[in-house]
Amino acid sequence: LEEIDESESEDYAKEGFRAPLQSKLDAKKAKLSKLEELSDKIDELDAEIAKLEDQLKAAEENNNVEDYFKEGLEKTIAAKKAELEKTEADLKKAVNE
Repeated sequence: LEEIDESESEDYAKEGFRAPLQSKLDAKKAKLSKLEELSDKIDELDAEIAKLEDQLKAAEENNNVEDYFKEGLEKTIAAKKAELEKTEADLKKAVNE
């Protein structure tokens, strides 16, 4: 795009070259943004799952913790893992688009 702007061509010719290139650039930036967003979400979910698994491990080691609390953690972990799988699939799909 810089080469087009710096050339000696008429403005209408520059715009004729610039518009399709700018459109492609904008599309690539949007895709990159989506990929970064999904990647960040995966990192966040991984961290949340690790934290929840640590809490569950600690709860299982503590005999004073009620079963309903452990079950709640297990359900939350399962939900986060399902969300992680979906996000990973979304990322794979976005990469292949």
